[in-house]
Amino acid sequence: MIRVQQIALPLDHPPEALPKAVSKRLKLPLETLGELQLFRRSVHARHKGAIELMYSVDVSVADEAAVLDPAAISQPCVWSNRATDRCSWSAVSR
Repeated sequence: MIRVQQIALPLDHPPEALPKAVSKRLKLPLETLGELQLFRRSVHARHKGAIELMYSVDVSVADEAAVLDPAAISQPCVWSNRATDRCSWSAVSR
């Protein structure tokens, strides 16, 4: 599983916007994403005119190592959650 954090969407977004945002963040086609599990949802309301929902989701993909390649990641908020009890974070470059 890969944890993708800080996905900002408008307050009134449609349900299909979250998988599209995850695929855009990971630079993968939408069809290659496996199961999405919501880890955290919070309200970002610092600006009254632009209230957003911030998401952290766990997503399964077929080739996790290729997705976590530091050269392919442009966002610093993609982490690897291995099948162990504690999280092991992979190095992510900016």
